[in-house]
Amino acid sequence: MSQKNYEKDKTSKIQWFLFVIVIPVIFAITLLFVVLSIAGINVVDMAEKHNIPVVSALVQGDEKTKTEKKDTQISELQETVKNKETSIKQLETRVESKEEKIAELEQTISELTNQLNGQKEKQQNQEEKVKEVSLTFEEMDPESAAPVIENMNQEVAVKILTEIPSEQRGAILSAMAPEMAASFTSELLNN
Repeated sequence: MSQKNYEKDKTSKIQWFLFVIVIPVIFAITLLFVVLSIAGINVVDMAEKHNIPVVSALVQGDEKTKTEKKDTQISELQETVKNKETSIKQLETRVESKEEKIAELEQTISELTNQLNGQKEKQQNQEEKVKEVSLTFEEMDPESAAPVIENMNQEVAVKILTEIPSEQRGAILSAMAPEMAASFTSELLNN
């Protein structure tokens, strides 16, 4: 029986120690942390400053982990920034080349437009000259106009004949050699 009593006493002393000392101390420390946090005092910073052995080791372990994570994130973000800057430079280069190409094409368009306008003016001037010359041939005698037209460039002669009224054109063609009159007539029909 003495052994059972001894074990009971031993168990009751451990229970007494836990209930009377350990649990109240843990409760008091927790309550102290809560009260200080509500009061605006940062207990973790104070533990770091004063190098409290157990608490500062816990805090430093968390700080090292946080610092390592932040360093990793920073290096990842820096790599991302470098990649984005490289992409931006490539896109800027592409934009510059496209702008140069656009400028070249606009220059080509401008040159072609100027050429087209020059050709239109030239064509209008030529048409005006053909009309003036055709008026001259209208006023001429058909027998006098026929040999002149026969000796002209066929294309120019056809343009002039086109501008002359049909009665006078017929008179001029009748005064020409039959082969030439036939040639001019077929050209007139094709226009």
